[in-house]
Amino acid sequence: MAANTKLSIRLSDDISLTLENTNVKGAIAAIEEFATYFGNSECGACQGTDMQYIHRHVQDYDFYEIRCRGCGSKLEFGETKVGNKLFPKRKDKEGNYLVDGGWTKYQPQGQQGATAPAGGGDPF
Repeated sequence: MAANTKLSIRLSDDISLTLENTNVKGAIAAIEEFATYFGNSECGACQGTDMQYIHRHVQDYDFYEIRCRGCGSKLEFGETKVGNKLFPKRKDKEGNYLVDGGWTKYQPQGQQGATAPAGGGDPF
């Protein structure tokens, strides 16, 4: 891109990203990074679109998630060891895909575990 160039990309109905003075590789990398988090604009459990983006800092750890205000399900994000980038947690510890694309809903102890698939649907 030439100097003083702006590139605007719509990530969802509510969120747009504007990049300035970047090359094509830098633009693609930035779009991918932001789209990974903000591109999840629909709940995998109820297909709701009223999202709340959450960051919590507990002791020395940071936690990132998107929560559906409609049904209360959440999609948690992990952080890469190199590069400190976020990724949606869509697989369990054994590498199996989670139902509802990783969206889970808290259930009190004694009710099928601490967390359960929110909608009971397929992995995607």
